[in-house]
Amino acid sequence: MKKVELKRVQLYAVDVTLDPDTAQPNLILSDDGKEVSCGDVEKNLPDNTERFDTCPVVLAKQSFSSGRFYYEVQVKGKTDWDLGVARESISRKGEITASPQKGYWTICLWNKNEYYAKACPDVRLSLKQQPEKVGVFVDYEEGLVSFYDVDAAALIYSFTGCCFTEKLYPYFSPCPNYGGKNSAPLIISASVDMSAASCLLTEDQFLCSICLDVFTDPVSTPCGHNFCKTCITEHWNTNVLCQCPNCKKLFKTRPELQVNTFISEMAAQFRQSAQQKASSSSSEQQVSKPGEVEIQQMIQKRRLKIEEIKQSVELSKEGADREIADGVQVFTALKESVERSQAELIHTIKEKQRKTEKQAEGFIKELEQEISELKKRSSEVKQLSQSEDHLHLLQSFPSLNAAPPTKNWTEVSVHPPSYEGTVRRAVNQLEETLSKLMKKSNFVAFSAASVIFFIALLLPILVKPRIPDGFGLNVVVFENTIEDRLAEIVERINQGIMAWKDIISGY
Repeated sequence: MKKVELKRVQLYAVDVTLDPDTAQPNLILSDDGKEVSCGDVEKNLPDNTERFDTCPVVLAKQSFSSGRFYYEVQVKGKTDWDLGVARESISRKGEITASPQKGYWTICLWNKNEYYAKACPDVRLSLKQQPEKVGVFVDYEEGLVSFYDVDAAALIYSFTGCCFTEKLYPYFSPCPNYGGKNSAPLIISASVDMSAASCLLTEDQFLCSICLDVFTDPVSTPCGHNFCKTCITEHWNTNVLCQCPNCKKLFKTRPELQVNTFISEMAAQFRQSAQQKASSSSSEQQVSKPGEVEIQQMIQKRRLKIEEIKQSVELSKEGADREIADGVQVFTALKESVERSQAELIHTIKEKQRKTEKQAEGFIKELEQEISELKKRSSEVKQLSQSEDHLHLLQSFPSLNAAPPTKNWTEVSVHPPSYEGTVRRAVNQLEETLSKLMKKSNFVAFSAASVIFFIALLLPILVKPRIPDGFGLNVVVFENTIEDRLAEIVERINQGIMAWKDIISGY
């Protein structure tokens, strides 16, 4: 696959020659404009605006402001070099610090074995072997600059997301010769073996995985896979999920698809080549093996149908797994909400009971104090009635005859707190929780099913009120305690989670 990728970009090879009007005076260019090295003597050359005056740099004569182009440079025997592309408006006077911000997209070799991408900050590159020939590929519209080790057919580095607005020129720097240690020239390859590139193009590389035919208006998804524009559009129109058919990556929003002109051109070349081969051999096949073509077509159609069925089953399984996960998440959240509500309700009820008991204890204490006072008065009256001192009796009688101060307890009573509607209020809170979960859910159908399923679970618990016998109270209560009712809800939620899994598994 590495070789195939390299051969693809080599299809955009261009003829590049060096521009002597841009060469720094120490540089030595060959007559054919294909080689450049750095000498010790600075030549007396016109200081025109295009020329680099300090750094040993030269640009190509050719410039590019659209499309794709590729060229190769031999770097064998050098200890230092810089290669890449530069925009037209770069500064050419004085010292240069190459970076994309300043209009340079380059990689370099320093000190025999230190490779860097001049990306600001510099990126140290780890290469398995030292390249002897470097390929430079540019896709102007895509904002891509890639460097390849040609012999190893390996990508060295890519600048991506570049914004090109000017002409781009191939950029070359042989660097100083350092006393002859770096005297080897940079050599631009005269041509690229296009026949080798063509022979490595196989049918599989140009087939859409949906229609299994050669690409028509190929588009690339954000995950990097390619499909016919019509195929992927129809696939997303007929499926709930917007995901890549190959890697199953899910996209939250449908990607905006643009035709990949590079792949489109490659597919067109392959289609033309395949048609030529087919036309040259079709007559022989039909004479020597009558009917074989039709049979092969029937076999191919059935194989396609098998793949279609397998893909549908796979998508269905993935959808079921997601539905189960969503269902378990919702019901687990409901279960936790019920348990929290149970704890809050128990605390509230116990707090009401505590206040009732405290009120009752206060009343009882007051009543016991009044009883104590009345007993004391009764004892005093009894002692006075037994006294023989009639004068003292007459003097004490008015005070003893007056009743001690007491409270009118006729209207005083302890009213037990009412718990009517407690469970229903708790369920209303659960309904609000469920509504929030529905809003977070990705699937409306799932949420609606959750509501119906949840109500079906809880209704049997909520519709069993009765009037207790023997009290004559016009109050509707539940047969069990609040704790029991909520515990029953929790249990039903647990049952619901398991039942939901069974329901989804049936689809």
